[in-house]
Amino acid sequence: MVFAARCEPGRAAPLSSDAGKKGGSVSPSETVYLSLRSASGFQEVFRLGTRCRRGGILVVRAPGPAGPPRVGLVVGRKVGGAVQRNRAKRRLREAVRTVPLQDATDYVIVASAAVVGVPFDRLIRWLADAIASEETEA
Repeated sequence: MVFAARCEPGRAAPLSSDAGKKGGSVSPSETVYLSLRSASGFQEVFRLGTRCRRGGILVVRAPGPAGPPRVGLVVGRKVGGAVQRNRAKRRLREAVRTVPLQDATDYVIVASAAVVGVPFDRLIRWLADAIASEETEA
């Protein structure tokens, strides 16, 4: 009688959830704000906030909970197809990282189609001017 070699269980392959821990698909830790995600959070900012338009963006600012600022982005279909909308969101996220934000404040940034094609330095200027401004838009 001949017996085959016995198979030993090998080391388990890493789980896909472990990949994020290694930094493979995680956003940079340099983010200085939290994401505003709930519909009720957006509604509250729109209801209570002050508005300021600069160039192709509208910034709505309202008092938020204690802690780091929260930022929400609104990029509608008027901006373009999915590729243009995603590009606009990536550009806005990067621009928000470069602009100082106030703690305990919620921001909603509404993009127009101009955000996709404008030079990045001008986009940063629009955002910085809108955030720094105390003006309101009716």
